[in-house]
Amino acid sequence: ISFGLAATVGLIITLITQQWWFIAVGFVCIIAAWFYTGGKKPYGYSGLGEVVVFIFFGLVATIGTDYIQVLDLNPLALIAGCIAGCFATAVLLINNIRDIETDRIANKKTLASRIGRKASLVLFDLLILLPFGIVVIVWSLVPILIVANTAKTPKDLILALQLTSYLSLAFAIIFSWGLFQITF
Repeated sequence: ISFGLAATVGLIITLITQQWWFIAVGFVCIIAAWFYTGGKKPYGYSGLGEVVVFIFFGLVATIGTDYIQVLDLNPLALIAGCIAGCFATAVLLINNIRDIETDRIANKKTLASRIGRKASLVLFDLLILLPFGIVVIVWSLVPILIVANTAKTPKDLILALQLTSYLSLAFAIIFSWGLFQITF
């Protein structure tokens, strides 16, 4: 039923926008969803589920939704897709962490059952924290970009130079903190 509803809505959107290639994207999405647990060798049980979820629930869904509305590729849609992908992947990963023992018994080789609880939790932590880091960095860039792109003289760029230096330092501190968290 879900596949049928998704396909119907996708066809309606395709008819409205006249973006016929969108049918192929929808078809690939349905195939990807089906083979997550379907078929003779479901990729969800071979450790690839998280990668495919990041791609389809993050990048394809977000960039596709943005594109079909504005008919243009927006770099912010890529960032938003990465953020959505992180959260969708985190949902799948924490579910698979919960099921590590039963998946091993059932011979389901999810990523979590392959790499173990500790490594899976580190990855989960990264997936949860990364979107917030991306948002902070993007919003930190806005003032720098405005100053740099509206400067009329070399002197006007001094503020952009200062802000870029501060941003670089802040990024290094946050990145180092993240590495420290992973190590300990």
